[in-house]
Amino acid sequence: MMDTFSLDTLSFGGIDFPVYEDLTRYPGCAIFSSFGLCSFGLAALTIAIALGCSYLIDRKSHWIEEQVNKYLFAAFLLVWSWGFIIYNIGLYTGEPWSIFGNVPIAVLYAFGMFIFESDVSAIHQPFFNNGWFMLGFSTVHFFAAVISLAFVLKHFGFNVISALKRSFARSAKKNTYIFWGMNDATYYLAKDINNRFAGTRDYRIVVVRTTNDNNETAIEKTGVERLFDFFSMKNRDLERLKELNCYTLRTPKNLATIDNKLNDGATALNILQKQPRQKFLCKIISRMTTDTIHLFFLSNNEEANIRAVANLRIDSTIQTFAKKGKVKLYCHARFNSVHRVIEDDRFSENIEVKVVDSSHISVELLKQKGDLQPVSFVNIEKDATVSSAFNSLVVGFSEVGQDTVRFLYEFGAFVKQGSTNDNVERSEFSCHVVDKEMADLAGAFAANAPSINLAMPFLDDEKLQESPITLHQLDCRSAAFYKKLEIWIKDNLNYAVICTENDELNISLAIRIFKLAIRYRNTMENFCVLVRIHNDGNEHFRRIAEHYNRLWASELQSTDKKKRTHQKKIRTTDHIQMPIYLFGLDEQTYTYENIISDKLEVNAKRYKAKYDASIDKLRRLSGNMAEDILTWENEHKDLMQLTEEYKGFSPTFSGIMRLRRIQSQNIANCKHLITKQKLALKALGEENYSVFEKHQLIRKENEITYVWKEYVKPKPEITRVLDVLAQTEHLRWNASHEILGYLDKGDENHKDEARLQHGCLKKWQELSPLIQSYDYNVVDVSLGIIDTAEKSN
Repeated sequence: MMDTFSLDTLSFGGIDFPVYEDLTRYPGCAIFSSFGLCSFGLAALTIAIALGCSYLIDRKSHWIEEQVNKYLFAAFLLVWSWGFIIYNIGLYTGEPWSIFGNVPIAVLYAFGMFIFESDVSAIHQPFFNNGWFMLGFSTVHFFAAVISLAFVLKHFGFNVISALKRSFARSAKKNTYIFWGMNDATYYLAKDINNRFAGTRDYRIVVVRTTNDNNETAIEKTGVERLFDFFSMKNRDLERLKELNCYTLRTPKNLATIDNKLNDGATALNILQKQPRQKFLCKIISRMTTDTIHLFFLSNNEEANIRAVANLRIDSTIQTFAKKGKVKLYCHARFNSVHRVIEDDRFSENIEVKVVDSSHISVELLKQKGDLQPVSFVNIEKDATVSSAFNSLVVGFSEVGQDTVRFLYEFGAFVKQGSTNDNVERSEFSCHVVDKEMADLAGAFAANAPSINLAMPFLDDEKLQESPITLHQLDCRSAAFYKKLEIWIKDNLNYAVICTENDELNISLAIRIFKLAIRYRNTMENFCVLVRIHNDGNEHFRRIAEHYNRLWASELQSTDKKKRTHQKKIRTTDHIQMPIYLFGLDEQTYTYENIISDKLEVNAKRYKAKYDASIDKLRRLSGNMAEDILTWENEHKDLMQLTEEYKGFSPTFSGIMRLRRIQSQNIANCKHLITKQKLALKALGEENYSVFEKHQLIRKENEITYVWKEYVKPKPEITRVLDVLAQTEHLRWNASHEILGYLDKGDENHKDEARLQHGCLKKWQELSPLIQSYDYNVVDVSLGIIDTAEKSN
């Protein structure tokens, strides 16, 4: 039988170390015993420190967090090395080779310390009985536990602090913003809400972190699965939640997966109250909000968003709150007739659903920038007609691409140079649209716009030369595309929009188009490349675009006109946004103004109010009695049959179609006024343009002739510009209705909203002066010709 391993001394490097079996004889024993007795206290202290650090981090004191991130890995390496040495010594058998043979198992034991595993039985008896050795053994495990705790400090501490914040929430707020799911859209919008209400305390943000954001059945986790799920939050999401300083909780259920049969809203269902860990949310909604509950479903899964909103709006907690306040549900989905059904289906006046279409918003934001409207890329003559063609290219025909084509076709409508009042023609317009999946994408677009003579070469279409819009089935990375691109640029392409779903591809293609334009165009005037970028958190894409913009600006400022190698005006730090312009960033799209207050609609309401006031003023100047005009809100209630007279009855299809058409026209006109102002200013100059602001012209209701005030000398060139602007407005109106799918049918008084027929969809010269006067009304408001200050006040 082998003797038990025992020795009095151990030799390492020629030095003898004593080994004592009686632990009570040596000072190390007292230290080790004290350490053992205080272990519970140290553990409690460690947890207290962890929670304290979490609290400080939660209070936006990031110094501790920065130090942890900075030194944690170095501390890990140090403690792991210490543990490796301890285990390698403790496993020593007395044989010389043992110190090397124990290396593999010592490595594993050293890693095991960080998952709270220690194998004291693996330590041989002489070391186990040595107080100093065991002190080192215990201490290294303690520090390994501290480092492991530090690794999970962010998640563990954050979740504990979040739970404490929810427990101590007592005060009521005017507005509560509840986000279902954590993603970029949630972060940017919640961040903008915080920025908008900075310094006030009358609002609350709640983020409900969901287990999954797809449409698959969610399975509630139990046991170890829940433990891992507890720490499964991404570091980026954790940092963002800390920055937002919001309430947060987690749910294992997906509202989209709740199977509720068709419900007319009369029967409320206890959806939230039955969900795990949603008591806090129900309390926030029912007892701690006084005015409005905002609920956001902003995931990329449109179907899941629609179903979640449909389920939540019949929840009993929501419907009970709607009796005393407002509930607004925001659903990220495509802005089309299918998804807008959930907007139209309002069974409660205080529960409102809004479809949020980021693609639609990104293009609408383009319309607000005068420098990016087509009017900035054409040659304007003295009478406000246009002498150059507007040639455009759109790469990518998804949602943004289709909305961009609609925008360009409508806002690129100008009166051609040489036109007269008896023969108004639209200036040259062309738009080439490229997508490798065009055969699948073109069908719905073509069917929805039968008035537009679309050309589709992939169908062997013979109408190529006479078509304003040509749809190409091409891969933007193919040789065939670049051959056509060279031809288009040589034909004076002046407006390119790159909007594929790949940000890297978009910016690289924009640079190539920019370089080809420099090579083949005689001048870079009236030229731009718009690039859709979804995310640019580190501003990588912005720096690329500004780099090339600065290079070209420097080129134009070079002193040596032959070599163009040096200049002293454009600095390397200058921010120059053109001719390469980035748009559609999520950070710019998901804002309070765009989503919640809906600045686009607010501006349209103001425009309509000014338009109605100008009509009222014209009637009074003409000696007629003023008539009651429906406001935006009352018009909406009337056509949606939300008034008491029609309450409980469904609106008609024609009513909804009319409402959408006239609202879209008000939205378009409040943006197109920039085009009219630019045309007038470019044609007339500052001095003559000031005539409009001084209200020196007047026009009677339903008439198309302006009368100059008695003390002002008439200027025929100004009245000619006003005629052209009214004709431009009619061209825009025609284009907008063509892109909406309307057809010309019958006389000018014929309207059939259900069949998309409108009798005014004709050439200018075919309209009566009465109908033409409506276009002059729009010009009056756009240029401020009619003084409506008295009415608006």
